[in-house]
Amino acid sequence: MSIFVFTSYLHNIYMENLFYTDFTSGGRISTPKFRATLQDIDEPEGLSSDVDRYALLTLVKRVGKAFGFSPRMIQLLDYYMSFTRECDWQAEGRPIVFQSVSKTALDFGLSERQIQKLENALFKIGALSWNDSGNHRRYGRRDEKTGHLLYAFGVDLTPLAALETALRNKLEEKQLYEKAWQECKRKISWYRRQIRSLIAELSGREGGKVISLDAQRSYDEISTSIRAYMDLPKLQAMMRDHKTLFNKLLTRFQHIEIMGLFNSLSQQNSCIGEQKFAHLETTIQPPTNKLVPCNPSQDLCFQESVPQASIDQSNSEEDCEDRNDPVTSSGLQHITFKQAHGAASQRFLDHLFMSGNLAPLSFISVPDATYTHGLLGVYELNRIDLIKDMFLWAYEKSSARYVALRQTLGEPDPFRLRYRAALRDIVSSVILQAMEQISAAQHIANWTSENIDEIDRARFIEAAETELLSLHEGNFARYAVRPSEYDAWRKVWER
Repeated sequence: MSIFVFTSYLHNIYMENLFYTDFTSGGRISTPKFRATLQDIDEPEGLSSDVDRYALLTLVKRVGKAFGFSPRMIQLLDYYMSFTRECDWQAEGRPIVFQSVSKTALDFGLSERQIQKLENALFKIGALSWNDSGNHRRYGRRDEKTGHLLYAFGVDLTPLAALETALRNKLEEKQLYEKAWQECKRKISWYRRQIRSLIAELSGREGGKVISLDAQRSYDEISTSIRAYMDLPKLQAMMRDHKTLFNKLLTRFQHIEIMGLFNSLSQQNSCIGEQKFAHLETTIQPPTNKLVPCNPSQDLCFQESVPQASIDQSNSEEDCEDRNDPVTSSGLQHITFKQAHGAASQRFLDHLFMSGNLAPLSFISVPDATYTHGLLGVYELNRIDLIKDMFLWAYEKSSARYVALRQTLGEPDPFRLRYRAALRDIVSSVILQAMEQISAAQHIANWTSENIDEIDRARFIEAAETELLSLHEGNFARYAVRPSEYDAWRKVWER
């Protein structure tokens, strides 16, 4: 008797976990998620009036993996949606696909089990449910006149309509992430251009080859290719490494305190693409005149094969002389000032102002919103009022900051500018030879008597000794010595 009671108890538990809709709908294991989808199906809201089913499918494709959709899942969803009609997605309709699993597997070239796994994956993220028959067969019928479903058993896509708001929110998050990713990538590209420029400038200076080689090795370690599969934190780490190296290189240049205040704009604005010119290797050859003795195709240079420029060429003997001109032969006549300005570095642009004894321009104090609205006024409304006022205001602020900084630093010493290279050589020789103070003083005196004019010898000796006394770990790099060489000299100097 007890065994019978226990068996009945187990049977009752099993029946409680088995959910039945009615005598014609079959059964599936009841879970909270499955019961929630059935509740949504019983009260379908349909799509918004301004969204159709294919717009919803496009939204799914744009969100993609960010919401959990794999390419094969999207393909199956697209396939099922082609069997539905517009009336099925209205409030009183039910978008049910009653094609058999075997036919679907045959069309996809997969097995029935693989189709079932894809349906389960779509069910887990809330994109579909099932309206099962008693024997799990999928069948249905439509009204021949209206096209509405009279009855149908199969895959129900009604839950997908309820995901519209969640899909739009996820799409906004994905777009913000991609925007941040592209912004980080663009900043890394800017830092790389600046670093390469600084390395090239260092290698061309006297005693800068050692520093440039060390900087090149550091740059090669961090300049890995940026790929689409890299996530945002990894790109941000790369950007921090590039920024650290960039700031380290800037300290190698004199008056870097001035230049460092006016290089923030280029990090936030990429250069504008130049106009389209015919490439040097183009297969479209310009027309030629057989009466001209010189052959223009032999002297073609970059951007000289512009079709309009070639058509407008004068068919005279003077064309041969023009091609010997350095400007014409290099193609510089086709480059506008706007193109050169957009391709130049911020340090070069600052130099243009400072070479004319003008304060360099900086947008460092301009709010981002004001700068953006000024650009929109130019590109959208073709008006320059706002950006003109912003430019004048920014230049007034930059000028005031530059004047204050010049007064703080003072004017450069003409004597030191004149003997800058000599001072660097004598200080470097003292460090490299690891001289102590008495030997260094004797060496400076002997070197000065041989290489410096008599009228400037006393002041030069004083300047050299002052440079040696003011050396520390933050400024010895200007004399092109290694840290190990500086440490070795410092130990001898402080005895």
